[in-house]
Amino acid sequence: MTILENDSAHTEAEQQVRSLGYSHVYTWVDKPNAHYEAHSHTFPTSHLILEGSMTVCYPDDQPNHKEKFGKGARLDVPAGKAHETWAGEEGCTMVVGE
Repeated sequence: MTILENDSAHTEAEQQVRSLGYSHVYTWVDKPNAHYEAHSHTFPTSHLILEGSMTVCYPDDQPNHKEKFGKGARLDVPAGKAHETWAGEEGCTMVVGE
């Protein structure tokens, strides 16, 4: 997991997420098959997938249902919503808004 500094390749995507009202916006890179156990945030988050993929599960709602998001997809997670995520085999580069 790495936070990338702003560069021209990600500036447009970061501006897109910022236009949704997020003040803290950055590009994040997960290594292949990175896994984050179920957790939640006290604030809403937005994840715009630039490369690779991310799979998410909402264990409090449908513990056995996983949804995969690929390049160009955006995932919005409400504040307080428990979620578990996995990066794809190719990893996942995304713009995150908080």
